[in-house]
Amino acid sequence: MEYQFSYDLLGKPTAKCELDCELFGDWLSLDIANNSKQIKELLDTIQKLQLHQLQDYEYIGKTFHLLLDPEEVELQLNNASLAPLTKLDIEWHEQESVGCGLVDLQHLLEAWLDFIT
Repeated sequence: MEYQFSYDLLGKPTAKCELDCELFGDWLSLDIANNSKQIKELLDTIQKLQLHQLQDYEYIGKTFHLLLDPEEVELQLNNASLAPLTKLDIEWHEQESVGCGLVDLQHLLEAWLDFIT
């Protein structure tokens, strides 16, 4: 997964991910932001999944719902985010969900944590 991190005009960290995984950038920017504690908890959860200490995991954020298993990750837009629809919500709704490998998410979170700290 390719990604790029930057700061907006207000100094808020933002993430952009490759076209077929762009929702992960929105998830980092909106639901995770600069919450290093949450990132570390997710990285710990990923490790537990890789060691088969967990079978699956769900993270429900303000905007997105993340589903993890030992191999795959699925990111979905929360239904509550659909009202009121903004242009950005409509774009998310059209895509509905994206996925990636668990290791890809691990690398993305590690890079994001490095960026925001």
